Amino acid sequence: MARLLFFVLIAVNALQRPMAPPRRLHSIAPAPAVAALPALPALPARKASVVLTSAVMNDETAEAPNEKPEPLWKKFGEAGVIAYVGINVFWYAIGVNLFLRGMPIKQAGGAKLAYKRFLAAWGLCFAASHSLGPVLPAVRAAGAGALSPLSSALLERVRRRLPASTPRWVAPSIAFIGLCGLFGVLSFFTLTTELVRVAAAA
Repeated sequence: MARLLFFVLIAVNALQRPMAPPRRLHSIAPAPAVAALPALPALPARKASVVLTSAVMNDETAEAPNEKPEPLWKKFGEAGVIAYVGINVFWYAIGVNLFLRGMPIKQAGGAKLAYKRFLAAWGLCFAASHSLGPVLPAVRAAGAGALSPLSSALLERVRRRLPASTPRWVAPSIAFIGLCGLFGVLSFFTLTTELVRVAAAA
């Protein structure tokens, strides 16, 4: 009997308690898992710098650098320039004489005819020298480079004969003036020889 009353009291107390509100579905539903985005491969620092550099270099608005040809005296030095001038002196002196020997003399004449033939031989020599484009000037430049040690030794000999306080440019200037004088002497000799040949022609 006592047990029955005990169970009845427990049941009455349970009924008198307020019922808890039902839990919402979203509170008990598991949260959806967020799919992780695949990680992008990182570019190496060197590759990125190369791409950036190429983009800068390929910019159409960028101005191309002005490239100027290097002066002859800087490329070969003073000894090379003197050697190049000397090669040209003998090049044209010999070439003009060869063209004059190959030009037939149709009739005898005086200084006027000899002068015309001399100028014509000069024009032919100059045209032949530049007919192959930069080939023959390149050959003369190579010859000047090969003769640069000899030219340098001659310049040093001239400097030893000058006073110690003489500027360095005096020796190349003397050599250049000497080559110009030699060219004048050779040209005068060629013209005089041609005058004799023209006067002696039948």
